Amino acid sequence: FQAEDGIRDRSPSRGLGDVYKRQLISTLGTALWSHNYAVLFIAGALWLLAGGRPLSPARALLLGVLLFLAFVCRASAAAFIVPVFAYLALRQRRALLPAAVAALALLLPYLLWHQRVYGAWLPAYYSPQRLAVERAPLWVGIAGNLISPGRGIFVFSPFLLVVLAGGAAYRRGLRPRALVGLCAVWFALHLALVAQAASWWGGWSFGPRLLTDLWPGIILLTAIVWAAVARQATPRRARFWATAYLALALPALFFHAGLGLNSRAASRWNGAIDPVSSPGAPLDSDLFNWRYTQSRPPTPCSAAWPATIGNTPGCPSNHWPPTGWGSASPPAPTRQRAGRRPGSWPR
Repeated sequence: FQAEDGIRDRSPSRGLGDVYKRQLISTLGTALWSHNYAVLFIAGALWLLAGGRPLSPARALLLGVLLFLAFVCRASAAAFIVPVFAYLALRQRRALLPAAVAALALLLPYLLWHQRVYGAWLPAYYSPQRLAVERAPLWVGIAGNLISPGRGIFVFSPFLLVVLAGGAAYRRGLRPRALVGLCAVWFALHLALVAQAASWWGGWSFGPRLLTDLWPGIILLTAIVWAAVARQATPRRARFWATAYLALALPALFFHAGLGLNSRAASRWNGAIDPVSSPGAPLDSDLFNWRYTQSRPPTPCSAAWPATIGNTPGCPSNHWPPTGWGSASPPAPTRQRAGRRPGSWPR
């Protein structure tokens, strides 16, 4: 995806690839998720669109194949596919028909096969009824995936704030604008889609797992923003943006490559918190509690793991407090929420 050198741009952007590879590793490197394949197919589709020239018929066919494969891997890839076809309709109409034909040529046989074998056109995973269950308000899922201490992408990858600020400051120099618009629409649709899920936090994982599919687009936008900064900013301001970016990238590298990939404590954190909010209190969830954050997990031998999880091998019996997390006795809970598991961390 040319992450090391930008998107066919002569401005220097080395180091981007090293940062972004480690944002992905905390998810893609810990298990064989469907994200692992979807990210590759989405990245391939973006690579074709970012080529700087109209798509040939062969590349348009390949784009359709990649879009179909991304959808087979992740239902949320529909949030990417819709703006891609809109982009083709507005910017590359000659490529629209071959891409659509290739995607439909694979999708229709898949639908027929699934209907014949399983009696349904699509797996239940793709059913809109999955979003009709009882869940927190939409804004809770959006805020949780963006800024919550348990799953917020700006908490686990704070350097993205610099990318946003740079894009806003040099918005007139962002090129190609059509790709920037495509990514913006895709990000908004994807975030709204995952925020509607009952388990908007992505289950047992590290950081904002459900936003993993967005990283190819984030890499693309970062390269576009960096190119605009290099063209428009003075050398002094360019150094300021680079310094701010690297300063906030360092904690992100530690979070993802250190804790997310290697920390048993960060993994067990998922079983020790209660992610479900109380009725009428949408933010009453450990995912919004800055005191118990996954980016600052206790050491395994000092953590008060719930009895349902068990002790860490080689460590004495569980005891309070987790290292660096406060007083020598657990704080008394102010209330007992319905459904809280016995032994989970008190609030």
